[in-house]
Amino acid sequence: MFFQPVQGRQLPALEQAIADLVLAGRTLYGESALITSARHQEALRRAAENLRASLISLEQRLPLDFVSIDLRATYDALGEVTGETASDDLLDRIFSEFCIGK
Repeated sequence: MFFQPVQGRQLPALEQAIADLVLAGRTLYGESALITSARHQEALRRAAENLRASLISLEQRLPLDFVSIDLRATYDALGEVTGETASDDLLDRIFSEFCIGK
């Protein structure tokens, strides 16, 4: 197969063609993100679940201790995506799957 070099003005068309292939025709909106890691997807799902739980606690006028527990869990789940936090379970999985030099 023969490919011709892409000229500067053709670059946007190439980028769009690649995006169409990768996204199978789905459009990403300005604020959207594509999450490819199953671990990140699970962390984001937990974060949303914990955030909903904190809102329910607020609506039911439960003590703020209940709200803070759910908010902390939300923060920890988001931190797993950003790399700011990591649970002991996650660290155990990482170290069991990768050989780290001694």
